Amino acid sequence: MPRPIVPRPVLNAGIAGATARSCGRALDLLRAPLPALLAVLIIGTNDIRARSALSKAATDDFFGQTDRIVDRLQAWTLDTLVAALPPTPAAKASERDPAAVEVYSDCLRAVCVRRGVSFFDPFAGLRGARFGLAEDDAFVDGTYPRDYTAVAARIASHVRTHFKSEPYLDSALPGFDEEYYRSWYADTCRYPHGLARHYLDLGWREGRDPSGQFSTDGYLEANADVRAAGVNPLIHFLEVGFAQGRTGWQKPHPRPTRSPHGDPDA
Repeated sequence: MPRPIVPRPVLNAGIAGATARSCGRALDLLRAPLPALLAVLIIGTNDIRARSALSKAATDDFFGQTDRIVDRLQAWTLDTLVAALPPTPAAKASERDPAAVEVYSDCLRAVCVRRGVSFFDPFAGLRGARFGLAEDDAFVDGTYPRDYTAVAARIASHVRTHFKSEPYLDSALPGFDEEYYRSWYADTCRYPHGLARHYLDLGWREGRDPSGQFSTDGYLEANADVRAAGVNPLIHFLEVGFAQGRTGWQKPHPRPTRSPHGDPDA
């Protein structure tokens, strides 16, 4: 994604001709040195090329493989976003069944429900009368979207609006969501050195969460050595804990783990 759209480093990992199974094998070989804010998964176009793509065995295998991929991405990122399959140009309908586009997108939607992550459709503007079919002129050589920039912009727009991520992406402290912190902990707005500095200096000791994805108390409870060392849990997670596979930071909902502190002057 162009950096002006998302003002953070972006890793775009694509493997030509890869299926869900081969992508899963590739992920097994990777190790993430630092956690990402968000993973966006676009997958399935090569899977529907198989002659038996609409068989129960094939769709069950696709579900299982993508479920495993999302599980791996959840361990590497604070959140995961999964895209519907792009539509098939009419000229390529014999190679990529338009019906399979919808069936496999439904599989991905079911994976998202199972894993508690978000499903979206950045290719909605390319679809014709049928979900799985597109006009030929929307693609180059029947494969590549003619306007990649528009697709990237739709993805970036969804990320910013759905995840309310503008302050989160622009924060000088990775993993800290200034808007979230301000909305739940209004009393911290008086801190003279800024909200991120408040969390680093005081907030984590008071059990405040830096975002809707990271639990301060949860991480400290799951990692007694971090608590005993008196280390900021978010900093430990970013620098050491993520690479070590530490857990406890995940939250089932965006609300603060501990009841928000009231405004002392209210």
